[in-house]
Amino acid sequence: MPEPFPEALEALILEARGDLIAYLTALSGDRDLADDLFQDACLEAWRAHGRFRAGADFRAWFRGIGRKLLLRRRRRGWLRRSLPFSDELMGAIEGSWSRHQLRQEEDLRREALGACLGELPAERRELLRRRYDDHQSLRQLAADSNRSEDAMKMLFMRLRRLLETCIETKMEHGG
Repeated sequence: MPEPFPEALEALILEARGDLIAYLTALSGDRDLADDLFQDACLEAWRAHGRFRAGADFRAWFRGIGRKLLLRRRRRGWLRRSLPFSDELMGAIEGSWSRHQLRQEEDLRREALGACLGELPAERRELLRRRYDDHQSLRQLAADSNRSEDAMKMLFMRLRRLLETCIETKMEHGG
């Protein structure tokens, strides 16, 4: 009996589906081929999921699988028409695609940070502004608020943790 499809892998694939199909359509110029390759990539990802490193960029790994499958079809002559790009150009497109994805994620993180900062009490936002925008030292901030420097360090550690959790929550739930 075959091993069941891991739930975590299924969730990652569903999340990356549109990205992979768009990428393969851009490379091949053929949406039907991209759909076929997506199915093959799902099977290949299932077979190779043990080689995926936790914490790595799943979308990039999955696109790599799709790209290899597309190149394999070209080498074997299984394509209805020739691909418009060379192997080298496809590699460059992959690099550009990955950088674009990172910029999009950074933009989403910035939006989430803005929303999370907006949820903080005004006095906490002001402390963060003074520390990070005005570059005031912890010593100065502590003195101005009649706290010890250690208490100020602890407060900033808690604020960073709170913001980190808030950002991750917003990223997971789309806003």
